[in-house]
Amino acid sequence: MTTHALARPVSAAAFADELFAGLPRADQRRWARVYLQGLLATPGKKSLRRIAAALAASPTASQSMHQFVNVSPWEWQPVRDVLATWVAARMAPEAYVLDLAYIPKRGLHSCGVHTRFVPQLGRTASCQLGLGLFLASGHDALPTDWHLHLSEPWLSGAERQRARIQEPPCERSLEEQAEALIASQDHRIGVRDLPVVADLTPHTDSLHLVRAMFRRRQPFMVQVPPHTRLVTAQGIERDARSLTDRPDRSTALTVGAEHIVSTAPVWAPGRTPDTGGTFDVCRLIVTGRGGDRSHRRWWLTSLVDERTDNLLSLTALLNRSAGAIAEMQGGLGLADFEGRSFLGWHHHMTIVSAAYAWHRMREGDQYDLGAWS
Repeated sequence: MTTHALARPVSAAAFADELFAGLPRADQRRWARVYLQGLLATPGKKSLRRIAAALAASPTASQSMHQFVNVSPWEWQPVRDVLATWVAARMAPEAYVLDLAYIPKRGLHSCGVHTRFVPQLGRTASCQLGLGLFLASGHDALPTDWHLHLSEPWLSGAERQRARIQEPPCERSLEEQAEALIASQDHRIGVRDLPVVADLTPHTDSLHLVRAMFRRRQPFMVQVPPHTRLVTAQGIERDARSLTDRPDRSTALTVGAEHIVSTAPVWAPGRTPDTGGTFDVCRLIVTGRGGDRSHRRWWLTSLVDERTDNLLSLTALLNRSAGAIAEMQGGLGLADFEGRSFLGWHHHMTIVSAAYAWHRMREGDQYDLGAWS
């Protein structure tokens, strides 16, 4: 992935000062800076103990850092607001990307852990499921907000109390969480018309997300399963796969080397192809390579008048977010959080996201990791 140079040099210390300026206590700001530096500079696993040993001389540093990450009641959302503004000012985002981070866990006690199907593994596994919102361009996808998806046992009773989830979240389904992330991000960076690119197919009905984006009047490019039922302009209900594999007269197709585009309108069942407005009209796109049908992906988009190459560029942004998640897991400690609380998870994900944004935006000596005062 390509990185960018900023117009002026930025040190990691200056970035941390800007990011954590709103934390109310000096000790919180100090440990936030240490944790950020530790995620960037500590080799190997980014455990609290290893970070404390590498960066702090005090024998109680590990305990203090545990207190800061897992117990201290600082609010993570204002820090994410600053991060989103910082990122948006430097990358000219082209889209919001919603993507899923599967965070493996050995035990069952960390908040949100559940046995789920993990597509990358091709099997079920014990993990946390984070829904991330990324500001994305053709060069990068940088996470600026997260929701932790909680299965039903975590929303009530003993599990909720143990993980210190103070209130059951209003948004329980993935599509509700996705809509909440988009709404809050629009407010933060002041951009309403960025398209949303998403693939939540393993864990939710994609048409729920499509309808949510229509309600918001938010342009979108959403991956849907091939069995998704759609309605043609003639009122015929068919699944997405058959519309592209066996088109009839109601479905005009444009076939390229790596894509199939429907030029006829389609609707989700329950929406009437008739009455007023074209905003509910979708286009159906299949991406893949040549005649290999096993790697085909079906997409619905509200951008009915957009050029096909621009739409295909939007689908490629999910590769950017997937790469970002892999980089954060491999080098910045995304999967190394050792706490068990809901609060701690959000604190950790906030600073991991900040570390990744700084890491991706640096270019040569424009950034000085060693300049911590």
